[in-house]
Amino acid sequence: MGYDRTCASLTSEESYKRAALGESHVIRLKSPQDTPVVHDLIFGKVQDKWQDYRNKKAGDSAWDDPILLKSDGMPTYHLANVIDDHLMRITHVIRGSEWLSTTSRHIALYDAFGWEPPLFAHVGLLVDAAGQKLSKRNSGVETDIKSYRESGFLPETLVNFVSLLGWSHKEGSDFMDLNKMVEIFAPKFTKGNTAVNLGKLGFLQRKHAAVRAEKGGQALEELVDLVVHQVQSNFPQGSYEEILRERMTLRQYITAILRGGAKNYETPADFVQRISYFFGPREIHEKVTDLDDESQDCVLVATQLEEIPAERWLTGTLNDKIRLIIQLLLDTNTKEPDAIPSFEQEDERKEWKKKFNVVLRKLVTGGSPGPGISETMQLLGRDTVLARISEWADDCIHARKGERRAWQQLLPKHRRETLVFEENTA
Repeated sequence: MGYDRTCASLTSEESYKRAALGESHVIRLKSPQDTPVVHDLIFGKVQDKWQDYRNKKAGDSAWDDPILLKSDGMPTYHLANVIDDHLMRITHVIRGSEWLSTTSRHIALYDAFGWEPPLFAHVGLLVDAAGQKLSKRNSGVETDIKSYRESGFLPETLVNFVSLLGWSHKEGSDFMDLNKMVEIFAPKFTKGNTAVNLGKLGFLQRKHAAVRAEKGGQALEELVDLVVHQVQSNFPQGSYEEILRERMTLRQYITAILRGGAKNYETPADFVQRISYFFGPREIHEKVTDLDDESQDCVLVATQLEEIPAERWLTGTLNDKIRLIIQLLLDTNTKEPDAIPSFEQEDERKEWKKKFNVVLRKLVTGGSPGPGISETMQLLGRDTVLARISEWADDCIHARKGERRAWQQLLPKHRRETLVFEENTA
């Protein structure tokens, strides 16, 4: 509905007098005859149909003179927005495209006050998977920053994520910190709406967490705080202390885990759930007898790790031992190796390496992802790792005692001697 400008002919003196007497009134913007042109940074030159504010109705002219001050003295958005931006010396206004149709009115207000208007850039709206505008009440996407903070998302992750919504750049990766975004920023926004995909939020979180872990310092300490709290809230103290065995504090332990595995960090809850084997028993949902013979060989040969003394239970030593174990698997399972071409031996070595690493991770972590297997074994400690391996190896030895095969050669010497003694006394 337009306004018929009933009071437009009143003098200033009469207007002030009637207002002073308590007569209900509003203050409007007297619309200009020609609609101001909007030079939008995204949409370019825009001139809407505001000049058609003359509603042809009953032969009279109706004017779109927007209210600036309501009858209760409160300003409308149009007035408050313009005055606030001017007083704050705003140079660029970036807002949703739903406001594009009212921008000419705002420019008219700036002109009426004799002020220089800022530059305007209208961007598409943020919508959910169904194409509905994000809302606190009806959106499947959380819109409250507090909830992301409480879930453990990092500030730099959220800034990175939100900045990418509707914005395009020429960088090779969407992962960047605030300084980089400031450096390369240009108002290149999509004109259409943008669907919010939280999958990218997790990707960016893993990247930013890895940077914190690499840099160390206070940034890493904040991550450690979050994970320590999560562990203490979800595991009995005795569960992780049995693994720590006074080798280090829980905080030192988690710091080391994050340094090796922060690339898998999304939230404290998700991270701890993924690597629960660091804080309690690992879960294996199968039996050793479910494995094929080659996988059982890998279980048996894993006991070779018992030959590494506690003082040498380090990543480098473990890597060296694993290489020897893979060679032992190859030698034990290859007949007349001298007759096999070297390239075929290398292919077979790769196959055994792959199979052994899969079985070893299953023995140590239940098959769950995490840091490299040698780093994982060093962190868990010799006693915990060997106990987990022995649990399956003992069952495997018992199941295969009746076989006439050279599988005994996969065991370390002390186990072979024990095995022979048990067989002789049986």
